[in-house]
Amino acid sequence: MIVRPRIAEHARLPPLLSTIDGRTIDLKKLARDFILIVIILKAPWCPVCPTLLSLLSFLGFTADEDDPQEWSDPFTSEVRTVTREHRKFNHILLAYDARFIVMCPGQAGALLEIAHRTGWDRVPEVSFVADAELQLVEQLGLRTVAGAWPSTVRVLPDLSARTIEIGRSAGYYGDHTLLLRLATTRRTEESNAVSALKQSQTLSARLQAECAASTHYDYPAKDKLPLELLTTITSQIAATEISHFRSGNDSPVHSTLGEAAKTCKSWRYVSLVTGSHNLQEQIKKVEKLLAKCPKTGRILTCTDEDWGYGYPAGAQVPPVSIVTLEREVCELARIKTWIYDVFGSLGAHAAKDATPSVSERIKDIPPSAT
Repeated sequence: MIVRPRIAEHARLPPLLSTIDGRTIDLKKLARDFILIVIILKAPWCPVCPTLLSLLSFLGFTADEDDPQEWSDPFTSEVRTVTREHRKFNHILLAYDARFIVMCPGQAGALLEIAHRTGWDRVPEVSFVADAELQLVEQLGLRTVAGAWPSTVRVLPDLSARTIEIGRSAGYYGDHTLLLRLATTRRTEESNAVSALKQSQTLSARLQAECAASTHYDYPAKDKLPLELLTTITSQIAATEISHFRSGNDSPVHSTLGEAAKTCKSWRYVSLVTGSHNLQEQIKKVEKLLAKCPKTGRILTCTDEDWGYGYPAGAQVPPVSIVTLEREVCELARIKTWIYDVFGSLGAHAAKDATPSVSERIKDIPPSAT
């Protein structure tokens, strides 16, 4: 029976690691803000593993548009080519979406030589960690007699690791699997964002219609509160209630704002305005993180073309990680869930036929990492 290497079931990396240049990196923060990729080299003497770094540079990590579009494999002499369009898209995946830790058994000096030779020592998105005692690869379950299993893994915010590729050999470096994983992640998150925007824009239109149909706040003498002060109060209440869902609770929030809105038409109107404002502001945040056509402003998502994943020519892609988009889409789902709770209690038309059950509401909130 052939036993394939795999990451240990309950493997966790330490929250802080020291790099060969004396820095301390916070793995939890990196994994929250980016797709954190750890490239494990077999050993300092392995001639194959550093080739993955050079190949990723050629494919778009550090290469410019006018750099050579051919790369010759030093072991097989196979010639690899890349188009400008593909290189641009790979750069988005490797430089915007991901952050890299290159880990290798052995001393820092040997790893520093690899960093210099591949040019990755000049790339700010990369950190080099020397696993001198093989403790880290031991924790991951990837230690071998000769050093470590050459691997590419993703580290999640809870410091657990997920396999992208285990194994590397001359002519097969794992670049395709890594880029495909990054591309499908970006495509999935963009599709989720577009779907969430459509639902939220429909809800926003209903809220605005309800605001228009409600009695406007006319600062009656009995309220003794100017509109500006009242909206500040309701905005603070809204922020507190939305944070209920941000903490992972899956039960309906007891809406203070919903109860307050029952007291009079003025408070009801201000509550509607507050809900509408929160939703519209979050919609704008999500829209800013998506690629757009510069001529029409239409939102674009990456697609699987004949030559591979990519965007239409001329697309303007914000230079931010796809994880940022995922986080803002989660926040949009939380605001929408809060609105369902508040306006469900108000009986507003905005929530009619749209208020899901508790379990359905929580399905709107995608997991932070898979």
